Amino acid sequence: MSRIRTLTLAAVLALLALGSPAPAGPISYAVTVDTLSSYFSGVTGSLDFQFNPGDATAQAATATITNFMTDGTVGSVIPPTPPMTGGGASGMLPGTVSIVNSALSPDSNELNQAFTYGSTFSFILTFSGDAVDNPNDSGSGSTFRLFLLDGSGNTLPPNMPNSPLGEVLDIDLNPDGTTTAFTFPFIDNSGAQQPAVATAVVIPEPGLLGLLGLGLAGLWGCRRFRAGRR
Repeated sequence: MSRIRTLTLAAVLALLALGSPAPAGPISYAVTVDTLSSYFSGVTGSLDFQFNPGDATAQAATATITNFMTDGTVGSVIPPTPPMTGGGASGMLPGTVSIVNSALSPDSNELNQAFTYGSTFSFILTFSGDAVDNPNDSGSGSTFRLFLLDGSGNTLPPNMPNSPLGEVLDIDLNPDGTTTAFTFPFIDNSGAQQPAVATAVVIPEPGLLGLLGLGLAGLWGCRRFRAGRR
């Protein structure tokens, strides 16, 4: 087989692979929360992370929080003592937090940790487990929720008309193993709508990036080879 045919075949196979289903594996999001608004300035409250199944038919899964960074101040877990973790939650910020969707309503898989708000915080959120690796595409899914609370336990910002429970971020882990993220605009004191304070962006899998690079490199090689024969 000639060199040009070999390069072309490699490029075509790589690009075809990009269109095929991705192998199952953890799904990660880069989450950033903007707390520069006057609603948060100097407030000592708490961050509340929950990961709960829709019902008993949801497959097992874990939501893991890593790489927590902020210009605010992380405190200890708020009262009561012992630390306020519920259900399948373990760990404390700024370290790794792991939340398994094991407890069913009315219980909650939850970490609530004291926090003095700065202008921003961010973290990596990763979903793993059977619900991601071997989804059965039936039954219910699970939902990760992030609540920002003031010192009295009220949700911040206070007026988010489209937020189901006052959370700033929802990420659904669907029965088919996919995820769907939701953020919620808020209404300020003047009655104007403001952008959502949270953003959540999927982090591409390293294998997918490598495959894309292989396809592009193959096409580039073909083009160079043809140019050299002119």
